[in-house]
Amino acid sequence: MRRGFLKTPRATKDDGKGKKAAVNADDIDAAVDVKNESKKEDNSNDGPTDIDKLPLHNPHCVPKAVLEQYQTNFETKTTRMIFREWPRDPNGKTAFMKGEQLGKQTPNGLVWGNTLYDFYYYRPMPDVPSYLVTTSGSRLADKMRQLGEDYATHELEWADREKAPQQFVLPDQIALDITSRESHVSREPGGYSPKIRSVRGPGSELAEEVPIAGDSKPNAHVDISDIKPENYPGLWPLLPFSRGAAYGVKLETLLPYSLLPKKLVVHDPWNLLQVRRSARTKTDETDWAKMTDIVHEYELKPITPAGMKKCKQQEEQFKQLTDDHDILIYPLDNVATEELKGLPFIPPVLVKVPRYEHKSETPAAHLYLSPSHSAGTGHHSAVYHAEWELPRSLLVPDRLCRACIDDEVKEFMQNGDFFKLAQEAIAAVTEDSEDKFGYVFKHEAVPALVMDEGGVPTSIIEPKTDRTHGSYHGPVVPMETKVTWQTPGRGENCQHILLATMAFDSQRGTAAPPTAVVNVCAKLSLEGDDHLAREAKVYQALPAHLSEHWSGYNIVRPSREPVPVGAVVPQFYGYYVPAKKQERYLSPIMLVEECGKQVDPNVLTADQKKEAWSLYYRFMDADWLHQSVYDRNILTQTGPMSVPQGWMREFGSECSFRLIDFGRSVYIGPKAPEGEGEEDVYKSLRASESYVHSDIRNEREMIDNMLQQGLKFASTSYL
Repeated sequence: MRRGFLKTPRATKDDGKGKKAAVNADDIDAAVDVKNESKKEDNSNDGPTDIDKLPLHNPHCVPKAVLEQYQTNFETKTTRMIFREWPRDPNGKTAFMKGEQLGKQTPNGLVWGNTLYDFYYYRPMPDVPSYLVTTSGSRLADKMRQLGEDYATHELEWADREKAPQQFVLPDQIALDITSRESHVSREPGGYSPKIRSVRGPGSELAEEVPIAGDSKPNAHVDISDIKPENYPGLWPLLPFSRGAAYGVKLETLLPYSLLPKKLVVHDPWNLLQVRRSARTKTDETDWAKMTDIVHEYELKPITPAGMKKCKQQEEQFKQLTDDHDILIYPLDNVATEELKGLPFIPPVLVKVPRYEHKSETPAAHLYLSPSHSAGTGHHSAVYHAEWELPRSLLVPDRLCRACIDDEVKEFMQNGDFFKLAQEAIAAVTEDSEDKFGYVFKHEAVPALVMDEGGVPTSIIEPKTDRTHGSYHGPVVPMETKVTWQTPGRGENCQHILLATMAFDSQRGTAAPPTAVVNVCAKLSLEGDDHLAREAKVYQALPAHLSEHWSGYNIVRPSREPVPVGAVVPQFYGYYVPAKKQERYLSPIMLVEECGKQVDPNVLTADQKKEAWSLYYRFMDADWLHQSVYDRNILTQTGPMSVPQGWMREFGSECSFRLIDFGRSVYIGPKAPEGEGEEDVYKSLRASESYVHSDIRNEREMIDNMLQQGLKFASTSYL
């Protein structure tokens, strides 16, 4: 790649440094215009003119000429590669980075870059030109600054503007999918369709909701163990497995172990929990309404010691995503009175929001099983696509309406009290002449989606225009808001949330149900087999980052080609056992995320094969050996995971992959130092010390052989 690329208008947009400006609107616009003009002047003298005329391109794609040469030289069809080189000072110091925490990273600790333009070859020893190492620009920038080397000026600037890793598929995403499906159900003609069947029957009237009986703990979600049809509004509840794929929602987000239902009411009309070998075959779809329901009560097994630390981390993450911190609202000139315009500037309003009451317990949930929704069978297990009915409040948290707060702030600013408070706030800081305050503006490129032929987002590019973001340091006017938390689709909702969720039909009077049904996979085991119990322990002990989705790419050794940072394993939703001793065998149940179907190597591209292969090495980098390296243990599904479920996923050109089947997996990480009294929480899962080195070597060979053979290392289809 020619050095001139980093001096093009796209590469030199903003140095990330803010600029202080006056506060009124005219001065702000002038300041922005001046800054834009200065950027244009700087760009006019940057580098060769032929490079400046390069068209806008996708930073997630390698330049065409470079790609063609790479594919020809290495006889490969891969499209992801490292193609840039970091220039070194010929007299620079040796720069090795092994073991150092440098640059931007994802929680897995691997080398990370936001785009393909953020990876480099570089010379650790400048005087040895043939010795090249691969790493990321942010790591190199940190290392070069440690050494005092600023030779690669433009590369340093590019690294400074690289965005930090961003996590996708967060707990709040499922709420959007659920409310969207609810609005579709409520708008069905006459309340019913061939795809949607209510328990009430096609001729029944839409009933009023009867509150759920029983007292719930103040810190717990509603207990739905004894929920009845009359506890639902409108045409809910729906018959199990009657909503169809278009209305189903897969649960893909984190649920901390502490919030998993303590009791599981399992509905099993076909006695699938007995896991008889003769019955583990797919059957024609059976009408649930014609079956006599058989109900079993299960309970959640306590978390293992190895999972305790991860559970606490996930609880904090889950809470942070629902918390709304104090809101700083910038003043709007169109609502400012003449009196306010006479002030030196209008300080922003700091809105104090009410505290969000987090729930710490989920008493119960329902699980529905059907033989017509089998996901697969194996030597020791059977897996079903199941419907999991949970308290809706667990998946759709309350919201604080920002639009209502904006309206409240506008009214407050036109109030005489605001003028007095603003005067006092300004006077308090202007007495100290050394206290500087004002607005700081930053220009940032707005990501734009690249659509494939089907109109589905496939990647992101930087557009030709940018936008201005503001931050503020200085006095504020505090305000206590009267806006309260609202449950979308239930209870009293403001017009803004009604419009956003479309969960109500005001003419028919239907509201959202008190529960939400999501799709998960339920794994059962044969009697006398202990693989499932062990697999549940492994899921709890695995690092949290293995089930997280992040932006950008990782370098997964021994490969030098970047791969996307999707999740490695499915989300784990608990291990349940019968609450009471049974006369006949009932299988334990492990609930996990539904991640698609078994991979077909014949339809994968070279990049997709490398991405699927990298999952095994990422699993090993996390100090685990899978011990069952076969293509049957890789699942795939279409569409980018960062977009909502629905047509954008189903018709997407991207694929995500996941490893499954950890009943034989072993831990190969370090032990706690002896004599410190720390318990070895991995003792029951740890690999044998006598064979660990040979096990690692054998697994590496199997992974590499599988990739070389096009992921056809095994041709069986067992789970």
